[in-house]
Amino acid sequence: MKKLVLAFALSLQAAFVFAQEPVKLKSDNVNLYRQPTTKGEVVKVLNSTEDVMLVRKFDANWSIVTAGSESGYIHNTHLPKIKKQPVTATAAKQ
Repeated sequence: MKKLVLAFALSLQAAFVFAQEPVKLKSDNVNLYRQPTTKGEVVKVLNSTEDVMLVRKFDANWSIVTAGSESGYIHNTHLPKIKKQPVTATAAKQ
């Protein structure tokens, strides 16, 4: 039973890794924050030419992204509208 639970947990974790998708920022000089607040520490300032990977939406206002080796939060107004795509069992098995 423990092996089955562990296998399921690993499959679910793999699904989140495959759920990342590249996005283009709408503008330059976008702050990447350590926390989902404009009062938080700015980790990096991003330009629209940089590769940004959307990890997931955090809430209605913020998303978690990675840019190079840095991860953090970007306000959703700087991101394009993204259609939600359900993670299928097939994606989880990859």
